[in-house]
Amino acid sequence: MALPKINAPIFQLKLPSTGQNIRFRPFLVREEKILLIAQESKDPSHIIEAVVQVLNNCIIDDINVKELPAFDLEYLFLKLRSKSVNNIVGLKFRDNEDDLLYDFEIDLDTIEVVKSPTHTNKIVLTEDVGVVMRYPSISVAQTVAAVDDPAKEFMQVVAACIESVWDEDTVYEMTTQSAEEVDDFLSSLSVMQFQRIKDFFDTAPKLTHTINYKNSKGSERKIVLNGLNDFFQ
Repeated sequence: MALPKINAPIFQLKLPSTGQNIRFRPFLVREEKILLIAQESKDPSHIIEAVVQVLNNCIIDDINVKELPAFDLEYLFLKLRSKSVNNIVGLKFRDNEDDLLYDFEIDLDTIEVVKSPTHTNKIVLTEDVGVVMRYPSISVAQTVAAVDDPAKEFMQVVAACIESVWDEDTVYEMTTQSAEEVDDFLSSLSVMQFQRIKDFFDTAPKLTHTINYKNSKGSERKIVLNGLNDFFQ
C-alpha cells in the first residue's frame, strides 16, 4: 500500500520589479538537502546555483529565474525560506567598539525591497541621446564571474544591462548590436555621462534592513543588512 502524500500549501507574492504575481510552494526536505550541500561547499557559485534550482522547483508559474533581477531573486528566496522554515532568523554580530557579541532576531515577513525615489532606468546622456537600462540578473553575474579585473567586470555588466540606446530619430536595440559596437559606445561617453549610468546601479532597488541598537558603552549603533548573505550568515 502506498504511503499518503502530503499536499503543500500554495502562497503568492508580487515581484518587486514588475508587480507580477508569482505562486510558489514551500521547499521540501529534498530542496533543503540541495541548499545544505551547497552551503557546506562554501562556494558562492554553488550556493547561487542551489538557490536557483530550489526556486525553479518551488515556483509554480512559468518564469525564468536566472533572468530575474538579482533583487527579485533574493526577495523570492527570502519569502520562500520564511514560508518553508521559519519567518524568524537569528543573527549574531560583534560590535567593533566594545568587542561584544550581540544577538538579534529578524522577522523575514517584514523585509521588503527598498527603492530609491530618484531611481530611474531611463538615463538622458545629452539633449538627444539616452539609454534604457535593465537590472543585472544572475545569468549576467555568472557570465562575468570569471573576469579577474573589477573594472572590466563592471564594464561587462554595464554593457549587458543596456537594453536600448535612443536618439532623436531612432531606438537602437542592443540585441542587434555587436559587443564591439556597445563597447565603442561606452568608451565614447564622458566621465559625467558614464556616472549617470553608474548611478542606475548605485540607486537600484535592494533587499535591505537596518538594525538599530545601543551597545554596552551606551553608543547608538546601526547594522545595515544587504542581500541574502547578510540575512542568512
